[in-house]
Amino acid sequence: MWLQLAARDFPVFRMGGTFHPIIAPYHGMETKPDFIQCYEDSEWRSIDVTLLEYLRKSNKVGRIICYIVDAYRRENNLTKKDKIDDEVLASFAQEFETSGEKVIAADMMWRMNDKYYGQWLALNMPFKKWADLRDEEVALKVPDRYYHMAVALRRRPDYWRQEGHEQVMADMKLEAVNTTQIETIVAMIKARTHLIDLFLNGSLHKDELVHEPHPSGVHNSLSPLPLVYDGKQDFNNMRLLVA
Repeated sequence: MWLQLAARDFPVFRMGGTFHPIIAPYHGMETKPDFIQCYEDSEWRSIDVTLLEYLRKSNKVGRIICYIVDAYRRENNLTKKDKIDDEVLASFAQEFETSGEKVIAADMMWRMNDKYYGQWLALNMPFKKWADLRDEEVALKVPDRYYHMAVALRRRPDYWRQEGHEQVMADMKLEAVNTTQIETIVAMIKARTHLIDLFLNGSLHKDELVHEPHPSGVHNSLSPLPLVYDGKQDFNNMRLLVA
């Protein structure tokens, strides 16, 4: 009875398209996923196509997915018997704007875990080879516990160094992250960004012991910038990103 009453205000509905779960990769993980190899070997994608976009637009073997081929046929009034030029189709696929036809459900670490930033970079930063995501300078100067965030800061400063972190906050709101957690994460990003910069510019050495701030908040004696954030999150919590 309660389900029937609830259905009056929240009717059952069905969404079309494909739901494809993955564990988001990061450079340095023990085993490189097969879809990374398909992405590297792909002949139809351009260098500007990110891994996330590629996964939305390709099938299990890495070819252009059927819904894009069908869209191309409709746009050009072609039948299934008509031959399609591979280069023309590739250009069409690269420019095609997806709209939920294939949804990628990526298992990602929580943002307090440094590996999250490696996962984010792998999904959102185009690369030619998997090894391209490796940053030797960062590995040389920055402690391992900040490595992935440091690489993300260097490779995508437009996103991670944005003043006010509006895009970061907007993306978390889209994931239904509550306001308290958003404020916590943004404060953590600011604090760790400052600390990483000290390692990168040589003010701190990689082997120096630097304690993270206590959740109650402490002032870093090395800098006038207070490293304050509420560290109540589970560092190992996995989070599902549907994109």
